[in-house]
This record gives sequence, structure tokens and C-alpha cells, in this order.
Amino acid sequence: MDRTALWWLRTWALGALFLATVEGAMLLKASEAPGPAALSILTVTASGVLALLLFRDVPRLSLPRAPRAPGAHALYALMATAHEGLWLLDASGATVFANARLAAMLGLDESRLRGRCATDFLAENSADDLATVLAPGAFRSGIARDLCYRRADGQLGWAIVSGRPADAGLGLPEGTLLLLTDITERKKAELALAALKADLETRIRLRTADLTRANEQLRTEMGVRLEAELAKAESDLRLHEIMSTLPIALFLKDPTSRITMMNAACEEAFGVPLEHANAVDQRLPPGLRGRYLQADQRAFRQRGLVTSEEPIWNHTREEFRRHVTYKKPVFHPDGSPAYLICLSVDIEERKRTEEALASSLAQLRQLTGHLETIKDEERRRIASLIHDDLGQNLLALKLEVGQLHIRTAHHPTAFARRVAGAVTTIDASLRAVRSIINDLHPSTLELGLVAALEWLLGRFRMRSDVATTLNVSGGEGEDLDRRITSAIFRAVEESLNNVQQHAAARNVRVRLNIYHFMVGVTVEDDGSGIRDKHPRGFGLRGIHERARALNGWVKVDSTPGVGTRLRMMLPRVLPVPDAGPEAEVVEDGRPGAGASAASASLCGAGAAAASR
Repeated sequence: MDRTALWWLRTWALGALFLATVEGAMLLKASEAPGPAALSILTVTASGVLALLLFRDVPRLSLPRAPRAPGAHALYALMATAHEGLWLLDASGATVFANARLAAMLGLDESRLRGRCATDFLAENSADDLATVLAPGAFRSGIARDLCYRRADGQLGWAIVSGRPADAGLGLPEGTLLLLTDITERKKAELALAALKADLETRIRLRTADLTRANEQLRTEMGVRLEAELAKAESDLRLHEIMSTLPIALFLKDPTSRITMMNAACEEAFGVPLEHANAVDQRLPPGLRGRYLQADQRAFRQRGLVTSEEPIWNHTREEFRRHVTYKKPVFHPDGSPAYLICLSVDIEERKRTEEALASSLAQLRQLTGHLETIKDEERRRIASLIHDDLGQNLLALKLEVGQLHIRTAHHPTAFARRVAGAVTTIDASLRAVRSIINDLHPSTLELGLVAALEWLLGRFRMRSDVATTLNVSGGEGEDLDRRITSAIFRAVEESLNNVQQHAAARNVRVRLNIYHFMVGVTVEDDGSGIRDKHPRGFGLRGIHERARALNGWVKVDSTPGVGTRLRMMLPRVLPVPDAGPEAEVVEDGRPGAGASAASASLCGAGAAAASR
């Protein structure tokens, strides 16, 4: 076979092989199973076989403009329509031919590529990769490189490059034919994937470090929590022991007022164990059970300690006993009610003692009032007896002795002198009797309270040289109860005695206020005041007790160096006194020995109470 026929045969075979290779590459790309690596290997292998067959025994083309061998036009036409980039370089590396695919990859027209060196389109660090592909014998070992090139618009692209020497026998110039498979999108994806991988690795490292720290912190917190739980368990045990030994009834209630815990003191106070407490509570009267529930709800609403007095049925004693209950609500973190802490103190015995004491005190005050009334009556009776008996006898004796004195006045003898002395003695005795009568029961009290106070202040001025004033408002008080009149008179009398003995005052002011429902008196001085907060005398105590017996009150205000003010307020209308103890009566109608002794002791106590 001649050379021309052989060349055409090779050209036809190589063209067919090239088209088959390109079609296979397209099929592989369209398929979903093969990967980019398999496609690249197939393309490089097919290109190598094509180059081997194409350029074997074909004369080399030395110049781009050299005459082409027969069939070269068909080869160039085939290369121009290839789906991969074909780049024909001469011996100096200048571009002889570039197909449309390569021109599209570089972003330039085919005519602008001819004559330009391939390194003009390479990115940094890609010249070495191209030199490796162009090295002698590289095509025999099937070397392929990822080449980074720069497009005309400045963007970077990537391609898999493999090459072989151009075959002059095919009418190609002497140089190198490069096959470029564009992998820009894949490379970008790989770079993005690498960046994502690096970012993911960084995040994984950071997350791992965070998890490690969180794990260490969690272990620490678990250790602390375990210690706290152990401490809480120990504290709960200790608290339970303390609660069980408390002598005060302690119990817990849930938000529905069901008892959930009781200590031994509570079981004893309620007279029922915990397992039967709620069942017994349901059998209580509805009103009492509703009262318990309202108290519990009020504690939850007020969100604080609530103290109340509640009757609690003791099933052992079968009686209601009064308790003071202290309820403190506890809430969940979300603010909902959790339970009630309740303390209950049995005050039944204390209440009974207080009631008995109050009853005794009331009886004592009633007895005190009765004794004061008896004392006043006894003073009035004694004063009346002295006036009627001793006073009248002394007056009669004075009249008789006076007649005798008149008859002996003209005879200056010793008998006449003795008669004159007797008259003087009788006059002194009459004055003493009047003074005693006024001390026991001033006759001016029969004229009214205002007249009695004026007489009392007048006597005080004469014996102490202290200026006194009396102010009266609301009337003269002629219709006042005798007990009120006596109490106010004795209070003013005691106050004046204290002023005279202790105060060293220059002025005393007395104000009497008679209201519609109340009667008040105020005694105020400008003396030295009361320095002892707790006087040891019985004068002020007697005034207080007398006022309390009449349902009134007394208040004493004193400032050392400034003076003292005593205020007494009594109700104008007094209750009817109960019948006091009956006095012992003898046949002649006079009090017996017991009554006389009591009267004498009261008079003595009244006389001795003239001090603070």
C-alpha cells in the first residue's frame, strides 16, 4: 500500500476513533454512575491513543503556515469540532491551532490565540505543571495535570491537561498537541467543598472543645449536685428528726387543704394519727371546715405568714380546744402554690386561765368599787355619828360651861380660871371634831361637786400658800352619781396632797369637764415632776383602781423639772352595783365586830394612802 493510501486509512481510522472517544466521553458525562475521575481517565486514554495513531509515521509540521499534507484539512476540521479543548503548540510554545472549545474556555476568539504563548494564559504556579506535561516522554507515561488558567475577563478556570508531540506525517507542524478537559465547575465545587470541610473541621474542633468543657462542667455540676443532694438528704433527715421531737404541733397541707404530714405533737393535739386525719376532717361541721379552708386560701393569697385563732376538735378528749395557728405558704418556681407550713399552739388552758383571771379581776374591781362605796358610806356614817353625838354633846357641854363661865367671870378665883380654860378646851374640841368630820366626809359634798372642789382648793391654799385655779365647763354636776362625785373629789384631794408633799409647785390648775356621757377632771402643777417611773406609794394606785372600778381611766404625764398632769375620765352613767357582802348586824342595829374591824382597817388605809 502506498504512503497516500496509508495516510488516508489512518486519517479515517483516527477520526472514527476520535469521534467514538468523544461520544463515549459525552455518554459518561451524561451517566450518573461514573465519577469525574473515571471520565478524566477515559478522556486522557482516548486522547493518548488518538495522538499515537494520528502522529505515528506522520511527517511533522515545522511552521504554522507550512503547506498541509493531504488530509490535514479533514483533521483540522475534526479537531475544530471536538467537544474538548485542543491546543496545538509549536516547538517554541506559540499557539498554532486552538479549537472553538478552547477559545470558549479562555474567553477569546480563535484568531486572537494564534501566535500567543501558552504561558500567557496560565495562572500563578501553573507553568511547572505545563512543563511537566510537555516534558519528553511524558505522553508515554500518561501524565496529566490539573492546570489553572486565567480567562480574558480575569477569572480563573481549571482543566485536566495531557499532551503528546505533534505528528508531521499527519500534516501537523512540529510541536505539541494538548488536550484540555474543563473542570472549572468541579474545581470550584471541590474548593467550596474543601472550604466547607475546613470550616466544618474548625467547627467540629470548636464544638468538641465546647463539648469537652461542657462535659467537664457537667461532671463538676453533677459532683456538686450529688454533694448537695447528699447534704439535702442529711438535712431532711435531721429536719425530720427535729420536727418529730418538737413539742409544738407541726403539720403540712397541700393546696387543697389536705394534711400531708404531722409530727407526734400534732397527732397528740388533734387526737388522731396522720392516716385518719383527712377522713376525720371531712366529718367536721361544714362551717368549721369552710373556715379552715378560707384561712388556708387567705395564706396563699397574702403570700406571707398568717396568724389566726381556730377551734380544733380533739378526738381523744372529745372537745374543741382553741389553738393559735401560724401558716406560711411555699410556692413552686413557676409561682403556683406548693404547700402550707402550719404550726399550731394549744392555748385552751391559757385561755381558761385568762378568762378566770379576767373574771377574778372583774370581781376584784367590783369588790374594790363596793369597798370604796362602803368606805364612803362608813365615813359618812361616822361623820354623822360624830356630828350628832359627840358634836352635840360638846356643844351642850360648851353651853353649860359657858353659863358657868358667865356666872364666875365677875369673881376672879381659881375656879373661874379653870372654867375659862374648860371653855377654851371645849372650843378646841369642837374645832377638832369639825375637822375630823370634814376629813371623813366634807359636808360641802352635799352641796355639789363644784362647791366641794372650791372648798378643797381653799383649804389647800391656806395650808400650802400655792396659787390654785378651778375651771368648770358643762354645768355644776348636781345630778352626778355619788360614786362619781366621791371618786373625783378623792382624786383631786390625793393630787393636792402629792403636790404639797413632793412637787414644790407654785401653781395648781384644776379643770372639771362635765360632758353628756363622760365626766373628766385634770389636775396640773408646775412642780418638780415625778422622777420615779414606778412610784412605791399607794396614792396613785388607789386613784387608778377607783377609776377602773367605775369603768373609767386615769393617765399621769410627768416631766422632771416641768410638772405633772393627772387626767381622770369616768362615764357619767354607771351600772347598777351588785349587792355586796352583807354586814353582820346585832340586835341594836349597829354593825358587828367584823364590820367594825373592816371599816376601821379601810379608814386606816385611806389615811395612810396620802403619799405617792
